[in-house]
Amino acid sequence: MVRQSLYIAGFSKELKLMLALIKKDNDSIQAFIKSSINWHVFLKVVKQHRLYPIIYKKLNDGFREKVPIEIMEQLRNLYQQNTFQMMKISAEMERVSVYLQEQGIRCLFLKGPALGYKLYGNLSMRTSNDIDLLISIKDLEKTDAILLQRGYQRDTYRRSVLGDWKWKNHHVEYIHPDTLHKIEIHWKLHPGRAKEPSFDQLWNRKQASSLSKQPVYILGNEDLYLFLMIHGARHGWYRLRWLVDLVDLSRQLTDWRMVKKMERKYQVSHIADQVNLLADGLLDNQLPFYGHATKKSYQLAEDALFLIINEIDIHDDQLSRRHSKRADEYYQSIMTKRQKLFRLIGALYPCIDDAKTLPLPRPLHFLYFPLRPFLWMWRQLV
Repeated sequence: MVRQSLYIAGFSKELKLMLALIKKDNDSIQAFIKSSINWHVFLKVVKQHRLYPIIYKKLNDGFREKVPIEIMEQLRNLYQQNTFQMMKISAEMERVSVYLQEQGIRCLFLKGPALGYKLYGNLSMRTSNDIDLLISIKDLEKTDAILLQRGYQRDTYRRSVLGDWKWKNHHVEYIHPDTLHKIEIHWKLHPGRAKEPSFDQLWNRKQASSLSKQPVYILGNEDLYLFLMIHGARHGWYRLRWLVDLVDLSRQLTDWRMVKKMERKYQVSHIADQVNLLADGLLDNQLPFYGHATKKSYQLAEDALFLIINEIDIHDDQLSRRHSKRADEYYQSIMTKRQKLFRLIGALYPCIDDAKTLPLPRPLHFLYFPLRPFLWMWRQLV
């Protein structure tokens, strides 16, 4: 095995302390605690990466007396709030699962409480704000009607000129105005027309969650690993919780050859190498089949470090011009040729802004194709 080294000198002491706690590196933990740690910055870092349940438990179990009381109190409050939140989401997840299955709709839960329970055997050890579930696209309209009937309200971004939202997007969001529960209904695992298993294939490899008494299904281990890997890379590892999830899930995987076969089939080997480099460089965890990474994968890992250090959410519309350019370059670097092609097609395809700029009767909507460049230029000028 050839080990690759990542340059993490740019990481703050607070971020390094968080990583040392995750790795259970007691010598480094003691050294960082004795140094001039800014505990308020540390708390901000832990919250940013959504790792406060794990960090609270580790500090409380072995280093409680060496951390300022107010910091431990804030971590404890966050931990308790998350526990209550996860219990509420878990109950709603079970209700939604039962209701959809009663209506003959198959659904797979992607993250949330079911994932937290699988990885840690404890609801409170992972954070979540919503319920993500995957269905077959043929059940989309029926599922939409059911959620609306149950009081949920749909996000308005489904609007489109030529009914293109199903292939341009991969999920639609719902929120309940009374309970504030949020649900994301996915009909694809990933955006951008990425190659991925069919819903039937995923369903056939599913596993039942042991979280609830009622049937709740999640992705099979290998499918789940690939999903989390691509999801984390697509977001530039803005939250290191995703990398921690992958390392913990890797300990439950038994068919690594199937994982490698799927990585090649779905053209994500470069992302898998990036994960290997990050897991080893940040968490001292070498995953199976970790060998010599390609130049591209090493660059992807270095790019991810830049995003992590600068706390860049690559999907944030408010990024500075410099960071926006860097984020877009990173996003394009993880895309396959197929995804880049469909991204270009999507940019040329008419959008709802075109219809707002120049309203046309439905029979003439085809004219938005040749008019799109001119409508776009007009919006830049006015």
